[in-house]
Amino acid sequence: MVHSPIKKKSQWPAIFVIIMVFLAPLTLIILLDSNEPAVEGEIQVTIHDVAEMRELEALEEISYTHMSQEELEQSIDEMLDGENLNETADLLYALFLIESRDSLADAYAEALSDQVLGYYDTETKEMVIVETNLSATMDKITLAHEFTHALQDQHFDLGNFTQGETWDETMAREAVVEGDATLLMMNYLFSLPASEQNELMYSLYATPTPTMPYAIEQMLTFPYLQGMLFIQQLYGNDGWASVDAVYSNPPVSTEQVLHMDKYLAGEEPLEVMPVLEIPGMEMVLNETLGEAMVSMMLGHHISTSEAQAAAAGWGGDRFYYFENDSGDDFFSAWTIEWDTRAECDEFINIFNTWVFELGDVDKAKFQDGYANIIRDGQTTITIYHASDLSLYAYV
Repeated sequence: MVHSPIKKKSQWPAIFVIIMVFLAPLTLIILLDSNEPAVEGEIQVTIHDVAEMRELEALEEISYTHMSQEELEQSIDEMLDGENLNETADLLYALFLIESRDSLADAYAEALSDQVLGYYDTETKEMVIVETNLSATMDKITLAHEFTHALQDQHFDLGNFTQGETWDETMAREAVVEGDATLLMMNYLFSLPASEQNELMYSLYATPTPTMPYAIEQMLTFPYLQGMLFIQQLYGNDGWASVDAVYSNPPVSTEQVLHMDKYLAGEEPLEVMPVLEIPGMEMVLNETLGEAMVSMMLGHHISTSEAQAAAAGWGGDRFYYFENDSGDDFFSAWTIEWDTRAECDEFINIFNTWVFELGDVDKAKFQDGYANIIRDGQTTITIYHASDLSLYAYV
């Protein structure tokens, strides 16, 4: 399974999205505070308020520590998993989301450092707070988000909960956790006096908008944005009791996160298991990527609304990535099963438009490799991406 480049088993990153109708575009905001004596009392009040608002009793004391920006950068280096970064780079490159596999590690570390993230450690049960000069209101809502993770861990065991069987299921489970904390954070924000909300708005507008590569931005923000929309729908049914219940019955795919009706109906991904071997090459990845990844791939080349609409017919998938011993040659195959023939046709037309220059039916030169899409039956397609045309002889 392809894991996140961050070692989430022990450390829960505190990157989150503030979503307000009066803020556009979405602004990534991260941690937090100063070493002034007043901070201690402020934190205790926040912890009490959040536990009451989230309707989850703190089962044990929550400790926290401060971290400087320099210590944060060192922590990021320790949190990033080299092997997982390499696998993620292969995956994103094969799906036309990055131009170079060698660029991902630095870009990922830079994106995290720029966001000044903090994290909740599921092994030490400690919240880490990064010292910045952001507003006091920002401090409060950040703490609300982080403390929610601590409460989740005490009641639902985050370390195990977030370990899905596939990339797709893992992302869906992360959306539950981050969506829960982000919705609580928003509720907490709107419970504050108008003066404090205005202070936050001023702080956000005065802070330069962060930039990062498209693929990294999409992977980082999906759990917070789409997760909050998913949790918000559950919350509307029976408050936090409905949200608590999802930890016993989590979504099994990002499709279920994106479509509440499919979650409620228990619609599971179709099993897709193409048999594929490439002589002289090792299979590095064998994964299910999900509807969210289809949308991300398309959204890099067409509008977000068009990408989401085209991805909505996803029924199931299987992704394979092969490489030779030196890593110079690669071959990937992503087989996707669609719900209907019409939805399959829609995806093929869109894919051909931006990869093949509409009307070109031969294999397209793309980046430093060759791309092709082949239809198998009424509702199944496979997207191929290879470093050399000769590798297509094996499919």
